[in-house]
Amino acid sequence: LIFSFALTEDSVDGELVVTAPTGFAFDYECEVVTDSSRVFDATKSTEDRTLPAGYTQSYEPWPDPPFGEITRCTGEGNVARMVINQGLTAEKNYVFRLAILRNPNETPQWNKWLIEFAGEASEPIDGFPVWAFFYGKITASDTSTSSGGFPTRNLVTINLGITNTVPAGGLINILAPAGFLIDSECDATVVERDAGTPIEVLCQGAARPSNECQLLVLSGQELTSNVIYQITLMVT
Repeated sequence: LIFSFALTEDSVDGELVVTAPTGFAFDYECEVVTDSSRVFDATKSTEDRTLPAGYTQSYEPWPDPPFGEITRCTGEGNVARMVINQGLTAEKNYVFRLAILRNPNETPQWNKWLIEFAGEASEPIDGFPVWAFFYGKITASDTSTSSGGFPTRNLVTINLGITNTVPAGGLINILAPAGFLIDSECDATVVERDAGTPIEVLCQGAARPSNECQLLVLSGQELTSNVIYQITLMVT
């Protein structure tokens, strides 16, 4: 996650604290990036010090160490504490990137973030919606067990309410419990549950039948956000 902040006074040595909504978690040794050339690009080489186009029009480059250097980042639950050296200038907009260990399973009811430093605190900052299914239900046409060389063919129906649109070329990954098998050339259909509108997908299993498959949304199709879809899939 990328944060920006500005101070009302020049900084002294202190502790920068980020409090996430309940359900988020930071690693105990949390990772923070202040290098202005890499904040917006995690793949960039540390040797490449060029700033993104337009960076200095919006943000102040982070000072060279030891000024403004974050010497330690410690996470505990949804709170990250960073020890930072003096060197940040008042009324300048600085940005940093902070790694999250784990997102919550659903969007928190009080979805606000807080930043505190040197006796100053931000107003609660609006969080983002967590990409999670808002509805889920699975039913099977046959709940009997397979026996010997006669596996039970089972048509499974999965109802999913999706939070974000899945465009053409997007994938839905399905992982069944251990013991179930999905054919390499699997058979699946997707329809809007309420409207009954079919969505064209390609079902792709593993090279050898396993408990996993992917549904590829074909060209000209999409799964729209905030809609419940019904997936039917044959398993054994």
